[in-house]
Amino acid sequence: MSELAGIVAAVVFPLVWMVQRYRLYESVGPLEVETRYVLLYVVGSLLLTYYAFTVRDLPLVLFSVTMTMFTATEYVLLLLVRRKHGA
Repeated sequence: MSELAGIVAAVVFPLVWMVQRYRLYESVGPLEVETRYVLLYVVGSLLLTYYAFTVRDLPLVLFSVTMTMFTATEYVLLLLVRRKHGA
């Protein structure tokens, strides 16, 4: 039962994160988002992914892999937007 709760949480957290990031970009725009903080999130997600694999915790693996993919994609897109706008 606890693994099921973890899997549900691993799905819900990234969904909520996506909605909040969308709202952030809608309100302030991508040029106002600090890329260094997004990069720190990527690094933290990568480290959490490594840890999750070492302890063989499936819900944590699902969550951390998902967030690593999301934040890495966000980081690359931010870099592309800044390059396009010369920022």
